[in-house]
Amino acid sequence: MWKKLFTVCALLILLAMALAACSQAQPGPATGTPTPLSETPLPVTMPPITLGTHANVVFFTSSNPNRSNLAGLLERYDTVMQQSATIASMPGVKIEEAQLSSDGQWILFIAYVTDHDELRLVRIDGQHLQTLLAAPPYAGLRDAQWSPDQRYIVFDQQPPESGPTITYLLDIQHAQLHPLLTSGAEPNTPAYAPRKWLNNTQIALVSDQGPNSTAQNIYLLDISKAASQPRQVFSGSLQCKDFDTNGDGTQLFISSCTVKDSQQGETGSSTITVQPISGGTPRTIFHSATLAVEQIRFLQPHSLLLLTNTELWTINTDGTGLQHIVGGNNELYQRNFQSFANYSQSAWSNVSRDGSLFALQSVKAGVDTHTSSLVYGAFSDGIVHTFASAFVGLVSPASDVYLVGWTTF
Repeated sequence: MWKKLFTVCALLILLAMALAACSQAQPGPATGTPTPLSETPLPVTMPPITLGTHANVVFFTSSNPNRSNLAGLLERYDTVMQQSATIASMPGVKIEEAQLSSDGQWILFIAYVTDHDELRLVRIDGQHLQTLLAAPPYAGLRDAQWSPDQRYIVFDQQPPESGPTITYLLDIQHAQLHPLLTSGAEPNTPAYAPRKWLNNTQIALVSDQGPNSTAQNIYLLDISKAASQPRQVFSGSLQCKDFDTNGDGTQLFISSCTVKDSQQGETGSSTITVQPISGGTPRTIFHSATLAVEQIRFLQPHSLLLLTNTELWTINTDGTGLQHIVGGNNELYQRNFQSFANYSQSAWSNVSRDGSLFALQSVKAGVDTHTSSLVYGAFSDGIVHTFASAFVGLVSPASDVYLVGWTTF
């Protein structure tokens, strides 16, 4: 009898061990929904795709800011075929920001789902839609920036109610998450926001000192150094100021302006300076008493894109060769506000991969309404074409359109 009892016990133990082994040997799929904890990133699947030769603009629609009846839509517009195609349609999702990878094959975006934000990825053909990371309930993700080698993503996680903002580094190749900075926990303390990768290890951040401060500083953070802290390289004002870096990340271009409203429209003055990215004395390369430059972007190989409220210009990086591209008194631009892509300063965010085309966002204000539009044009002739638009009114669903960037397909 004892021998029989021993045999039964042994079989039960072996069965329990087998069940445990099976449960550990079957990980969930990469496309599944993760536990909403920022400490648990999911593995990434990124099979390559052979891109075509047509210049395509990627954009998204953000419906219902009040987060009711959500619908997220990612699209691309083929400038040769002059038609749009859906990349991903996601009921119950609000797309909050998006950007293109350096190889043009992938779209990284932040999606609001039910009660939390998720960091997601989808290939340009709409395949391999997957979640990389989910924030805790009612916490927010923002300011995501993807490194040029497509290995790292830096982003901020905001607390559900109050507390510090945490800047994270996500290594998507190894599904590892590392906290980099904790900021904004106390009044008048810096709150960092990632803005642009200079190379594969250094990223520029901006910081303000709280809602009552007019200062906005630029910092440099090196992720390759253990326990690295942001190093301040510029101190300035929030009003009418923008910056970008050159192609190799060694120079910092800063535009500042004053703006005046008149019956003829917006006028003002502006100054553009350049300095080493590591810091130093700024050197003025351009000043205008009549042109109010509100945004600046670097244009390969040695030019800058300058954007006023209604006009696009180019200028050499030494301050010479100012050239008007588009905008001004044309009816298309009256009462419009033009802007570059909101969520990335990569070269391909506003300019096509071959450098021949540009794209801008446009908002035309009305009485309690506005029209959100996206336009593109050629640098050679300055003729613009509207390829996406949406009317946003009091009784119509809010459906603003946002520029993501350029690829080929």
